[in-house]
Amino acid sequence: MLTGEPPAPFDQGTAWAILAAIGGNLKQARRAAGLTQAELGARAGIGTAVLCRLELGKRMPTLLLVAQVCAGLGTSPTVVIEQALREVFPIGDQPWNTYPGSLMPLPEPTSNWSGNQT
Repeated sequence: MLTGEPPAPFDQGTAWAILAAIGGNLKQARRAAGLTQAELGARAGIGTAVLCRLELGKRMPTLLLVAQVCAGLGTSPTVVIEQALREVFPIGDQPWNTYPGSLMPLPEPTSNWSGNQT
């Protein structure tokens, strides 16, 4: 049974704060790896201009774009996104924790990376 008020939807400012945090985390990881934007762009298969706008938080990325950049960095998109969310939402203030115990475990995947059903 759910109790309490439902979380407020993210406003545009919150969305851009999340994007800026993701971009900043990607930039920090790129620099830590000793890569230029051109080098990471080549690894990720994206243009330098796209990467620059992503790092500056001026581009609304798809999950696929974040995953491509993370693959180029050798890191997980989950780590980058979770870190960004923790930066934007202080502990105890995350909207997904509004209903304690209401999160359901995700089912096991039914296909492997090649897209074949297991």
